[in-house]
Amino acid sequence: SINIPKEIECIISISQPVTEKEVYYSGALTRERSFSLPPGIFNIKISGSAIKNVPVQKGMDTRIKAGILNVLFSGIWTLYDEKKSKQIYFSATAKKIGLPIGIYQIEINGTMQQIIIRDGETLTF
Repeated sequence: SINIPKEIECIISISQPVTEKEVYYSGALTRERSFSLPPGIFNIKISGSAIKNVPVQKGMDTRIKAGILNVLFSGIWTLYDEKKSKQIYFSATAKKIGLPIGIYQIEINGTMQQIIIRDGETLTF
């Protein structure tokens, strides 16, 4: 399960690591946050940010630590990974999105700044 409220925009894709075959998808309409998966290893992508090799064990709950990024800026902004090597998310409006915990770089008006998403918290920027 992923602790992001259903009202927060969050596209979730779950795939097999080797074949990259998508086994579950939750988009803007379905808004699922909890999935029944067979035992195994999965890659999970939340709002464009990937978590690789997540183990799922039989009879056990696996909880993905995540938080919310609340961008108040109403213009174009871009979210990158921690090293600024990969674009994760792009928007031209203010938006709230769910993301896995971690360090990201956000670019607003040509200025890059590091942000940290923490479990169960909302970061307003």
